[in-house]
Amino acid sequence: MPTFTDLDVVRDAQLNTDSARRFFEVLTTGDDLSSMTGLVEEHYHAHDPANEQDVIGLDHFRRDMDMWRGGFDFSFRIEDRIAQGGRVCTRWSW
Repeated sequence: MPTFTDLDVVRDAQLNTDSARRFFEVLTTGDDLSSMTGLVEEHYHAHDPANEQDVIGLDHFRRDMDMWRGGFDFSFRIEDRIAQGGRVCTRWSW
């Protein structure tokens, strides 16, 4: 029999899954990345070995994504998504 704790975990996993889905939707639709607020931390820090300088902060993340979106036919195909606890893994093709 489920308990309230179990229901909270299921709800949180669903919210995290929805956030992961929205992340990819925002990247591929429209020009405005302002809706990334709430999906990406304000103090985001990317460690990409291909870049000499790390991307730090939400504004830099938006500029980086604008560069990628402007340089390619930017579309994703979500293959599947798995959520467990506070983690979500999305397998996608570009």
